[in-house]
Amino acid sequence: MVHLQSYLQFKKLLDSAAQVEDKLFPNELEMLENLVKKCNETVEPNPVDIAAAEVLLRNVEIRKKLDISIENHEIRKIDLPHK
Repeated sequence: MVHLQSYLQFKKLLDSAAQVEDKLFPNELEMLENLVKKCNETVEPNPVDIAAAEVLLRNVEIRKKLDISIENHEIRKIDLPHK
């Protein structure tokens, strides 16, 4: 059974995140793209996906309050060896 309310909440979060796309770090942008793909593939979002979209928006708000800009902030890169 489709949970329309969950889907609409998820879609609204993704639309909000897309509006601040220029303020997302590269890993957050990648996550947003993956969440949008999931939204297009399935009608019933996973609660973890909803939480991930909420975290993206919260990160943007935190950076705004702390005056952290993606232009002047060094982007961290995790470079783990591949097996």
